[in-house]
Amino acid sequence: EIFGVVSFYTLTAISSIIANKYFLKSVTIPLTLLELQMVVSTIVLVAGYTAVKLFKKSKDDEKKKMTLVESVKSLWPMVVCNVFGLAFNIICLSKIDAIMHQVTRGITLPLTALLGPLLGNDSGSWRVFLVCFAIFSGFVIAVSGEISTEKISFGGIAAGLISSFINAYNAQFVKKRFSTKGFSAIDLVYY
Repeated sequence: EIFGVVSFYTLTAISSIIANKYFLKSVTIPLTLLELQMVVSTIVLVAGYTAVKLFKKSKDDEKKKMTLVESVKSLWPMVVCNVFGLAFNIICLSKIDAIMHQVTRGITLPLTALLGPLLGNDSGSWRVFLVCFAIFSGFVIAVSGEISTEKISFGGIAAGLISSFINAYNAQFVKKRFSTKGFSAIDLVYY
C-alpha cells in the first residue's frame, strides 16, 4: 500500500511539473492554471474515493467515523498549507526553469528534518542531517552557479523556498496530527 502511494505521488509530481512548465510557457497567469488543476484534482479524488468505497468494504466502515465538522476542523490547517504551498510552487515554476525549480524545491527535505524536532516530532539521526547538509550544499552550489551566469530569478528562488518551507511544515503537521488518529496511508493521500 505504501509503495503504491509513493509511486503514485512520484509519478503525478513529475508529470505535473512537466505539464505545468509546458502550459506556463503560454499562460501569463499561473494561479489560474493552479485553480483549474485544483478543480480537476478534486473531481478525480472524489470520484476515486467514491469508487474505492463502493467496491471495498473495509473494517474502517465499522468504526465511528468523524463527522463533517470534525473532519473540517482537523483538515483546515493542512488545506491552507497545501493551497499556499501550491501557489508559491507554481509561481516558482513560472519564473525559473524546471531543473532549477526541482533544485529549489529539493530544499524541502532539509527543512522537514529541521522542523521535526522543533514541532515535537521525531528527530533524525546524524546520518539524516548529513544527507540534509549535502542537499543544502547542492542547492547553494546550483544557485551560486546560476547567479554567476545571471540567468536566475530571485523571485522564483524565493517562491520555491517559501513553497518548500510550507511543504516541510505541512509534512510535520500531518505526522503530528494524523499519526495518532489511526489513518491509513490511503486516507492521508486522499486528505
